[in-house]
Amino acid sequence: MFLALLAVVLRDRRWRRYRLLARFWRTDWPRFREVWVVGLPIGLTKLAESGLFAASGFLVGLIGVDALAGHAVAIQYTAISFMVPFGVAQAATIRVGLAVGRGDVEGARRAGRVAMVVGVLVVVPMALAFVLAGRPLAGLFLDAGDPHGAAAIELAIGFLAMAGLFQLADGGQAVTAGALRGFKDTRVPMVIAIVGYWVFGIGGAVILAFPLGYGGVGVWGGLALGLAVVWAALVLRFRRVTRGRVPVSG
Repeated sequence: MFLALLAVVLRDRRWRRYRLLARFWRTDWPRFREVWVVGLPIGLTKLAESGLFAASGFLVGLIGVDALAGHAVAIQYTAISFMVPFGVAQAATIRVGLAVGRGDVEGARRAGRVAMVVGVLVVVPMALAFVLAGRPLAGLFLDAGDPHGAAAIELAIGFLAMAGLFQLADGGQAVTAGALRGFKDTRVPMVIAIVGYWVFGIGGAVILAFPLGYGGVGVWGGLALGLAVVWAALVLRFRRVTRGRVPVSG
């Protein structure tokens, strides 16, 4: 994949003019430092988010094999659905970053807001499908004629319903984080993600699943709680940044 993309940027006339590999042997330490300072928090944010879903699988596995099978189906569908707002988030980073680069703070604010609305709207159809069509969706993965498959389908239906509820939060937090990256604001969102996912998300999942007895649905409730907390905090952060209360790197 890397080689194919490299061939495109070296041969396509739109990218060739940037001379990507010109004097690549010359070390640009200030640029390396900037990439590291901006990029490391993004990587840790992604790690916190992916770790949240990985840990949820471990928690559901403690409940039982059927629950884990249903969980795997629901996670697969949410991963597919997430690709759309994830793409919108990348576009938001670029559009906001271009506006910041030309000194257009109002344009950056508008680009971020539009992307945030789009990021929520694009997941609505999938959210409705998860809530209303959980059985046929789960049936594409599991055999209802098998006793374990039938039990897993019933559990998957409940998990997909919970997934439908948190799709808005998942899409919203992804795009809002992407908009903030256009301002090179990555460290505070990293802290928000770590606290939101691992304190509220995993903490809520453990409490709902075991002491309160909600099982796998409780784990998914914890996921929804973590994503909602992160989304709300990132929206507040975006408002603070775009109102000029936080220095913005150009």
